[in-house]
Amino acid sequence: MSTDRHEMDKVDLSYFTTAPFIFRSEVTIRCTPQQLFSSFEDADAWPAWAMPITKVKWTSPQPYGIGTTRSVSMLGGMIGHEEFLAWEPYTHMAFRFNQCNKKAISAFAEDYRVTDIENGLVRVVWTVGMSPTGAGAFIMKFTRGLLAFGLQHTLKGLKKYMEKNGQKYR
Repeated sequence: MSTDRHEMDKVDLSYFTTAPFIFRSEVTIRCTPQQLFSSFEDADAWPAWAMPITKVKWTSPQPYGIGTTRSVSMLGGMIGHEEFLAWEPYTHMAFRFNQCNKKAISAFAEDYRVTDIENGLVRVVWTVGMSPTGAGAFIMKFTRGLLAFGLQHTLKGLKKYMEKNGQKYR
């Protein structure tokens, strides 16, 4: 596994409307916003619900906020070094890759918007923006639907995880 760190485009929150490829998924989860954000802070929770993720390591101390960093290891040996662009407890979290050990993408970011719809339910809108490079940019034009399906499936994994394990985040 390569430990190289390739610099990536330092995108901001506007990237979620300007990225070449933008994917939005939405799900309603039986949990509180506080429980959901507690699970977002739990490094062990991410690999439990997000199938591509194998390990999360926070590289900034708590409390987390804008500028917080972490490293995320994924299937296929990819490691993304992330920086948080937004951290509004219980409502909004977003991050981008600052560096990656692979050159498959020039920019990547995720945005999580959480709305408390009361009665113990939250709505999560997850937006992923990416700029694939080389052959990946060409291939993405044909595999876009498959990736969108996979991302929605991943978000359903968050729903299943929280509805089974959310009580531990009280």
